[in-house]
Amino acid sequence: MSEKLWVSQYMRETESDRRKEILDQAIAEEGLLPDNELRQKLWDVRYPMQDGRRIDTFIRGWITLAFIDNASQGFFAKKRVEKEKEKVRKDWQLQLASEYGEVGEQVLYEEFFNTAKLYMQLCEDDKTYGSVLLGLGHMKKEKLIAKIARDIFKAAYEVPIRYGMDDELALFTRAATDAYYEVYDRQKILLEQMIHGQKEEE
Repeated sequence: MSEKLWVSQYMRETESDRRKEILDQAIAEEGLLPDNELRQKLWDVRYPMQDGRRIDTFIRGWITLAFIDNASQGFFAKKRVEKEKEKVRKDWQLQLASEYGEVGEQVLYEEFFNTAKLYMQLCEDDKTYGSVLLGLGHMKKEKLIAKIARDIFKAAYEVPIRYGMDDELALFTRAATDAYYEVYDRQKILLEQMIHGQKEEE
């Protein structure tokens, strides 16, 4: 496989074992180049086994970030928020990626893109996510996509800015935006309006 083809495939494949197969084949053909070395390290830390099943720490980091508002309440709010922010940094391996310089930025962008694509896929597949009226009905496709767009905006724009993480998570913001635009090209306007609205408020 050519590098461009397999990297694109690896970035968009959401099944962890299939991603490992693609990566292993690429390493066998190209060798353990710095970018492949980092991809291998990120795969190992992203998909650990826990209680007999494989988890996804990048998705876990997304959920932690999306609900960081919950930690901002109460007397010890500042300490709780900082603790949650550190969990995100650890789950997303920001320090590890930074050690690889520009190569690290590119590879981490790919992982963030993949995470956003997986998140959107999970939202579409989750019956409870798209349910209305206590589960008695389901959202129309247009409303479901609008809800996903709001989730992307909150995680990639609102929360990072609100808690001073917009600079260090700029790569995540770009990757999540790009992933949304690719998956929902015809509904780009839904996210664009929120982004432009936020910029006008600043």
